[in-house]
Amino acid sequence: MRLAVLVDPRPSEPCPPAVRGERILWLRDTLARLGFDVVALGDEPDAAQLERVLAGVEGSDTVLVHVSGQLATGGAIRVGLARALGLDAVGKAVVARRPSNALYFVELTHEGTEDALRAAEHVGEIRAALDAPAQGHAALLAVGARRDDRDPLAFTRLALRMAEELAAGEEDGVRLSDVVERLRALPESAAAAQSYALVRGVVEFRLSPAAPEKPAVEPLVALADGARQGKQWDQALAGYRAAVLFAPTELERGRIHARIGEVEQARGNALKARRAFERALAACPTDRGSLDALITLATEGEEWAVIRRR
Repeated sequence: MRLAVLVDPRPSEPCPPAVRGERILWLRDTLARLGFDVVALGDEPDAAQLERVLAGVEGSDTVLVHVSGQLATGGAIRVGLARALGLDAVGKAVVARRPSNALYFVELTHEGTEDALRAAEHVGEIRAALDAPAQGHAALLAVGARRDDRDPLAFTRLALRMAEELAAGEEDGVRLSDVVERLRALPESAAAAQSYALVRGVVEFRLSPAAPEKPAVEPLVALADGARQGKQWDQALAGYRAAVLFAPTELERGRIHARIGEVEQARGNALKARRAFERALAACPTDRGSLDALITLATEGEEWAVIRRR
C-alpha cells in the first residue's frame, strides 16, 4: 500500500471555504496521480485521528504525510485559534506503524518577516520536532512568511509539478532527491519558499506516476450506514469521510456530506453539522434535506435571534 495522509488544519485566519477546498482537492488529485491512496484529516486534526488513519499500515507499506498550515511555537502547527498539533506527535504516529518507507512533506507559513535566515531556523525546528533522521525516514520541509497574496502550497505545487514531469514515462518513478536537485536550479523556488531542506531517508523515496486502484464507494457508505444505525458515531464518520475521498462525482460527494451532517447533528455538534450540510448544498443546491437541516440548526441556535431581528 502507498498511503498519503493530508494534515491541513482549519486556518486560524479567515479563508474562503472554496479556496481551501481547491487546495485540498488539488493536492489529493495530484498525489493520487503519483501512486497514492489519499486520506485527508478533518478541520481539527489530532494525534488520535492520525493514528486511526494509519492503523492499517504494515511494514512493507509506503507512507507520505503532507502537513500544511501555520507554524506555532515549539515545532507545532496551529489548529484554529486555541489549539496546536505537535509535529512530534505526527512523527510518533508514523513510527508506531513501522512502514518500510516514509516521507514527511511539510510546508508551513510563519508570522515573521521575509527573512531567509529566520525561515531556515524554523526549518531546523521542524526537522528536530519530527526527528526524521533518527527514524530513517525522509523529510522535505519548506517555510515561508505568511502574506495575503501568498499561496500556502506554493512550494508543494512546484515540487509535485516537477515530480510529475520527471516521473512521466519512468517505470520506477523518480527519486525525491532528483526532484529537489531540479528545484534548486529553478528561480521560482526562492519565491515559493524562503527556506527549504531535504532530509534523506535510509531508503530512497520515490514518486511514481502509477495510480492505485480505488475501492468502490458504495461498500464504504454501506459500512458507515451500519455503524450509524448502531450509534457508533466515530466509526460512521470515519467511513463516510473515507467514502468522500473516493466518490466519483461531486453529486455523490454531496450526498455523503449530508450523511456526515446528520451524524454530527445527532451527536450535538451543531457547527460541524452545519459545515457538512453547507458542503452538501454546494455540491447539490437542490438538496432539500440539507437545506431543511440548516434551517433547523439556525432556529435551534443563537442565529434564531438574528433571524427574528431581521
